Parts: sequence; structure tokens; C-alpha cells
Amino acid sequence: HEDGAPLDADTALVTMREAMQRGEVAEALLGHARSLFDVGAVFIVRDELAFGWKGFGASTTGDRLEALLIPLGARSVFQTALDAEGRVYSGPVFPSVVHRYLYKVLRSASPANATVCAIAIGSRMVNVLYGHRADGAQDAGHAVDAPHLIRRIRNRRAANPVARRPRQHCTSATDRRRIRTS
Repeated sequence: HEDGAPLDADTALVTMREAMQRGEVAEALLGHARSLFDVGAVFIVRDELAFGWKGFGASTTGDRLEALLIPLGARSVFQTALDAEGRVYSGPVFPSVVHRYLYKVLRSASPANATVCAIAIGSRMVNVLYGHRADGAQDAGHAVDAPHLIRRIRNRRAANPVARRPRQHCTSATDRRRIRTS
């Protein structure tokens, strides 16, 4: 999903289920996040660190996102989400060194509220979704919709082996097109 248009939850889930690469999954997740937030990012998690990967926002650029590095053990909305039941936090953004750094890199004013959802495969956390609205509002629908989508993704992955299908190796562009259309 490259045009940056918002996606409803069902379309995002179908797109993720049919994705052949993790970048396509991230784009679908961000497509849905665009319908909820003004600023959003997906992070890759490795060794207690969240590395910026993809995102959107009025002043957010790819090179700045890739420069983001969030220590997950430091006091932040990220740590709060990881410690919460369901690994989701949606609420006030409190003063923190991590938050000052995050909003400086995102070129965004510190919002009143933010949502953070951890995405795990089994017990291993692989991604974190972050989002906030520029006006700082925490609309109840926005606050619960992203975590609801994450739960639906987790349930689909557990129940649907398509989400974990093996990679098919191909050598030519024609082979790749044939595999994608089958």
C-alpha cells in the first residue's frame, strides 16, 4: 500500500494476510493507522531496542524515521505499553527524555495523548506501532481501534497458517509476478 491512503481495519487485515513480504504488512498496518492518527510509525524490535522503520506525519521523513532508536527499558509510553496487559497503551504522554527525543526526530510537538501497541509472533516481540493525533485529542474510537486491530492480527496469525507461509524462491521478475497472482 504505497499511496498513503487510509485503510479500514478489514482491508488492512486482508492486505496483511495476502502480503508476501514484511514491508507489505507494515504498509497495510500504517494504512490503517493513517485512518486513526496524524503521526504514526512502525518500529522493528531487537535486543530491547525499537528501531524506526516506516511511518507518516506532516514533517516526518524516511531518513529521520530510520534514525529513531528507542530504548524499550527507559521510562516512556513504549515501556508502559510493554508492561501493560495486552501490551497496549493509549493515554497521556508524560514528561520523559525518550519522548523529547522521539518528538524532536519526528518533528512533531509533544501530543497530549499517544497509542503504542506491541506486535508479537508467539512470545517474541517483533514490532511496535506508535501513533498520535496532532490535536492531542484522545477520541475513544481512536484509542481502542488500533489495539483492537492488533488483537485481530494476533488472532488471525494464530488461526491462519497463511500468515506464516514459507517463502517461495524465484529467479526472475516473471516468476515473481506468477507467484503473486497465484
